[in-house]
Amino acid sequence: MSWLQRFLTALIGALSSQNAQAFGDAAAEYNAIKKIDPWMTSLLLQCKRTIIVEEPVSLSVAADESDEEAEPAKQVASDEEDLS
Repeated sequence: MSWLQRFLTALIGALSSQNAQAFGDAAAEYNAIKKIDPWMTSLLLQCKRTIIVEEPVSLSVAADESDEEAEPAKQVASDEEDLS
């Protein structure tokens, strides 16, 4: 398998599993082999922003809300984040 195939496979796997860290790692590894141009950087950032990042649930729940189950807060990967 070529390095380009490994890169694309890693990106698809990261997007499928909603793993922003793996996506960034794959992009950084590809960038070490071949410099990513601005167009591709923009495209990869758009893809990475589609990954939903789960934030840890706060343990400070109000007394009247303690019986309800809390869902993890979700947000889209930040625009200011770089690819790695």
